[in-house]
Amino acid sequence: MKEIDRRSFLGLSTAGVASLLLAACGAQAQQEPAASEASTTDNETTDNESADTVEAEATNSAAKNGSAAVVWFSWSGNTAGVAERIVSATGAQAFEVVPEVAYPEVYEDCTDVALQEQRDGTMPAYQGDVDGWDGVSVVYLGYPIWWMDLPQIIKSFIADHDWAGKTVVPFSTYFSSGWSDTPEKIADTCAGATVAEGLSLAQGDLPDAYTQIDGWLEGLAL
Repeated sequence: MKEIDRRSFLGLSTAGVASLLLAACGAQAQQEPAASEASTTDNETTDNESADTVEAEATNSAAKNGSAAVVWFSWSGNTAGVAERIVSATGAQAFEVVPEVAYPEVYEDCTDVALQEQRDGTMPAYQGDVDGWDGVSVVYLGYPIWWMDLPQIIKSFIADHDWAGKTVVPFSTYFSSGWSDTPEKIADTCAGATVAEGLSLAQGDLPDAYTQIDGWLEGLAL
């Protein structure tokens, strides 16, 4: 671990759905039909367009009203601060990933443990789980950047769940490394999920940067 600056270990340790567009267009005949035929065709087209509109609205409504959960792991409380604001703004279910064996409270000791977990591929156990996971359609997934990567305990949570059909919205906190391609890793490991535009906040920008959360959520339109 000594070959890597410890400051790159903890970002801020502890912090869309694509719009469904349906366009209906009626088929037009090559030749001008008789008046009665034109009337029938227009009516059929109108009926089809109405049906498509109703279907589109129902689909969008289901997407917006589907169950959402905010899932996060936090060590120092920074990621937790982002998570709590998302919960407050969205009304989503809150689930903190709490390790069964707590990480050391001393920064340097925690960095050692985290790096060793990465090297060994350790998948730490955590307490509890999200209620009604199968019915959750949107998951806001939060984590600090540890050693330029997802914390191993977040990898554990990902591995333990079926992500097919869900929308994952990542959010992270960091010291200097930014995302460190963690959204791409989430896309690779959350099989069958759609990964929406996330939000990553730097430690040096807090707490002022928390004001970015509301605008970001509005832009997602989930």
